[in-house]
Amino acid sequence: MPPKAPLQKGVVISGTTYTLEQIETGKVEIAEGTYIVMAQKERKGEVLEALEKEFQYKPESTLSMMPMFAGTLNKEKIVFLLKHEAVELIEADGVATLCTPAAA
Repeated sequence: MPPKAPLQKGVVISGTTYTLEQIETGKVEIAEGTYIVMAQKERKGEVLEALEKEFQYKPESTLSMMPMFAGTLNKEKIVFLLKHEAVELIEADGVATLCTPAAA
């Protein structure tokens, strides 16, 4: 069996990964919702500290035994997290809204 391809860094909604570039350029708009953030092993605390410092934000759940946490995130926080080197992936937890610009 071939090795699994590494996950593309971005936000996963309904099985599709959307990149930081797509979000920042407005190709997709991601609404506020509940997301699970996966960090590099042993670096979750660093990510949580950065979120608290930048936004005075603490997630609803820190999943103590795993390198992930869950909480309500908006576009600003998602972009911040995707730019953090210790964040590997963000995934919508349940239904999330995604909007794409109308074709010109």
